[in-house]
Formats: sequence, structure tokens, C-alpha cells
Amino acid sequence: MGKNNLKLSKLDLPMKVLVSCFVISLLLGYSLALLQVFNRTSFDPKKTVQYYRGVESENELEATPPPSFATLLSVAHVHSLSQPVMLVLMGF
Repeated sequence: MGKNNLKLSKLDLPMKVLVSCFVISLLLGYSLALLQVFNRTSFDPKKTVQYYRGVESENELEATPPPSFATLLSVAHVHSLSQPVMLVLMGF
């Protein structure tokens, strides 16, 4: 395979803006995803299990139901389509 010597500094202005906006939107998207995971679980494996299995409690205010199958399926569907596209775009 040949080495690709494409550099951002060599591109014309519209392409620089497009590539820069793409990279910034990726960073923003992944940052928000990490923030969401931290908000739900604090990156703690026990809290992750509690989130996906739910928490039973005698006090209804402390109990949290697990996400429904439809919710998990919806999230998996979006990510299974978008992540490969992102990886391909980042590879070029």
C-alpha cells in the first residue's frame, strides 16, 4: 500500500473547514457520550450493572427500572450503523 501524504495544511480553505468541522463534531459527540456514561455510572462497573439490570428498593423513589428491550435495541441500532461510518471516515 502506498503512503498517503495528504496534509490539512495543503488543502484549500473549504476542505480545511469541512475536515475541521467534522473532527470537532466527532470530538463533541464522543465527549458528550463519555459525559453521559459518567453521569449514569461514574465509570464504576457496579453502577453500570445496576443501570442495565435496574435497582429494586422498598422505597419507590430509590428504585430504578432497567432500560426496556426496545430502548436497548434502538441504541444498538443507531450505533451499529453510525460507528462503522465514523471509523471509515476517520481512516481516510
